[in-house]
Amino acid sequence: MKRFFFTSTLWRIGLLAAACSASACTKTLKPVGHIDISQNTISVGLITPDILLLGSLTQGTTAHTHNLEQPSYLWRTATPNSPITALAYTPAKHQALTASGNNLIIWDTRTGQSLHYLSAPATINAIAINPAGTRALLGLDNHQAQVLNLEVGGIVQTLTHSSPVLSVAFNKQFMLTGEEANKAHLWQLGHKVPIATHIHNDGVTKVGFSPDGRYAITASRYDETQLLALKNPKKITLVHSIPLRAMALKAGKRLVDFYFINHTQVLWAYSDHTVEQYDIQQYRTLATWSTAKKQSLGKGNSAVVALGQFQKKWWVLHSNGTLFELGKPQLH
Repeated sequence: MKRFFFTSTLWRIGLLAAACSASACTKTLKPVGHIDISQNTISVGLITPDILLLGSLTQGTTAHTHNLEQPSYLWRTATPNSPITALAYTPAKHQALTASGNNLIIWDTRTGQSLHYLSAPATINAIAINPAGTRALLGLDNHQAQVLNLEVGGIVQTLTHSSPVLSVAFNKQFMLTGEEANKAHLWQLGHKVPIATHIHNDGVTKVGFSPDGRYAITASRYDETQLLALKNPKKITLVHSIPLRAMALKAGKRLVDFYFINHTQVLWAYSDHTVEQYDIQQYRTLATWSTAKKQSLGKGNSAVVALGQFQKKWWVLHSNGTLFELGKPQLH
């Protein structure tokens, strides 16, 4: 197993200074509108061009496939009042995966029909699906990540970790996992050990890939977000780091979700109700939005849950069921 670290401290400080100065010059924008899409407390959400999924603490999963005014489907959990812990969707197969505890439901988003019911050996913390829609990667609380065959069923691979697996990602070539023990791992399908392991200073709560597969992104709780180059898996390099603790309030600031606008620009959604449009090649912030608590119409404190594009508009979902429309990103 290969560990990779970043050694050029002066170069890294220079990049961070440039990014901070660019961010400081960016005007904070306000959302152009909002919709109260749910009266339930949302535990996890997923926003894609094809579907918007709302997983609640006690009322199952709501799916919007056509519009925001009326849900297309509602799924109750097998155990009453059980929170939804993870969601995933594959446009290749028009299927969604909904997890509640260790129970997993696979269903057809065109008909609302349940296709399979599965039981994992532990609580499912995260789900990712490969682009072909043939495999799913489950991040589990029992220190494992499991690869599920979505075509014929069954577990085809188990990836062993040293702590609960909090985040997962899947692209054409690789899998990413982030665990509570401050580590992110890069895997290849069929291999029992990681290709590489990256050490953070806090639990790795979010991982993902750029659409072109050139970069991996790993973010740890209140620590930092790392941008890793994947041109050669044997020589993975850290090309940029965005600190979180240095920019945080006393309560801490973490990356909740991210969504790529195109191959070079990404939206970051943070726990302090801010969203940044970021250029990963120029290492600078292009625009910033605030979806502060005071805009939630007196519905009480809320947390940022999900970020993404639906019906050609960009949205940020809060845990109190409020959906904020950001307006068009600044394309450069």
